[in-house]
Amino acid sequence: MPERVARIREMFVAFNRGGIEASLPYVTEDVVWHSFPEWPGEDRYEGRDGLRQLTAEWTENFDEYHWDVDEVIERDDVIVVLAHHHGLSKTAGMPVREKVGGVFSDFDGEDRPATAHFFLSWELTLQTAEPDS
Repeated sequence: MPERVARIREMFVAFNRGGIEASLPYVTEDVVWHSFPEWPGEDRYEGRDGLRQLTAEWTENFDEYHWDVDEVIERDDVIVVLAHHHGLSKTAGMPVREKVGGVFSDFDGEDRPATAHFFLSWELTLQTAEPDS
């Protein structure tokens, strides 16, 4: 399982270096990405095209957008990521930095996740990753 942790970390590094296209090889082709509950868009985005759409919607309001991964935790069959996303707000011209958490699961034989759930709270992220949730 340490391979999964490494692959998830690599995915965020790839995103920071080359955007969504660079990170797509780290997820399955039929990935289902669940946006955080407060997201005004769709609840879920399917496949790599869906992930492209979500990323475009998410990052359109930022310049210099990127992720800082604070911690990656292995819990049973899931990987939990506690991170900060940040960038420069295009409308306000000010830096924005917020906590974001992700729960990755349903890994294939190459340790690529087929499912991801994101949250704006690390506490909710950790609760969601509990085995009995």
